[in-house]
Amino acid sequence: METINIFVGTSVDDEDREAEITLEYSLRKYSSSPIKIHYLKNKEEGIMGEFDSSQWATPFAGMRWAIPEYCNFKSRAIYMDVDQLNLRDITELYTLDLNNKPFLSRKARSCVILFDCAACENIFAPISEQKQQPSYHRTNYDKFDIQRGDLDTRWNALDNVDFVYSNNILLEDAWHIHFTEVKWQPWKPSWFDEPFEDHPRQDLVELWKKHREEAFSIL
Repeated sequence: METINIFVGTSVDDEDREAEITLEYSLRKYSSSPIKIHYLKNKEEGIMGEFDSSQWATPFAGMRWAIPEYCNFKSRAIYMDVDQLNLRDITELYTLDLNNKPFLSRKARSCVILFDCAACENIFAPISEQKQQPSYHRTNYDKFDIQRGDLDTRWNALDNVDFVYSNNILLEDAWHIHFTEVKWQPWKPSWFDEPFEDHPRQDLVELWKKHREEAFSIL
């Protein structure tokens, strides 16, 4: 079985370590394939570090577009933000039909992406150029978005849009949950300098806590 390369955008240091451990555990728990997790931390020397992040909304925002080159434009790769929880075999996402599209993602949401790395060779600027362009992610986003294929929203079920502000997805039908509202995130990241609030959907929080407890019990 082919090893699935999964790239996780996360904080530079260990601010999101609790979320990293829980997400990785949930990915491995349900996967029928071997997986390799690559944490995108913008600090390492070499190809996946030393980006100019001065105009990024998160510490890892622009690093996702470097993934196809990092993979030598071969095979496939999955990208996801760290603030997520997997509930379904990630092999099913990895083997989706891309319908001749270079990547799949939810419309206007690049927080979960399935890349066909070879098909991306002429879409994104070389990593050496991306590193020097802090606005690359923001200024090119619309151009990238129109080239994507549609990813089933159940693979990127947003806690605010889908579970709080509307009922787009039932919890039992969610395959991969994204805790997009930092003020509601159950691990309460230390870098967040605004007041935290109780999540309006405590069933999502309890589900995350269950996986967190399982993950830490085997460390």
